[in-house]
Amino acid sequence: MSQQPVPLYDVFVSHSPADREWVNDVLLPHLEKARLRVAVDYRDFIVGMPRLENVERAVRHSRRTIVVITPEWLG
Repeated sequence: MSQQPVPLYDVFVSHSPADREWVNDVLLPHLEKARLRVAVDYRDFIVGMPRLENVERAVRHSRRTIVVITPEWLG
């Protein structure tokens, strides 16, 4: 039986670009203070790779996903 590889990240944070300031200034410090390895689009996505593929990669390589649901994210 093969072992599952260790995920690159503990959590991937999905959010609207409109919420980036809150994610960066409020949410990330809390998560990183808890010593979680966090993936966010603006610093961890691969440049040139389609956004959908980057999202799929981040979800696949993370233990959990946090979705910051705001009206902007739903739009």
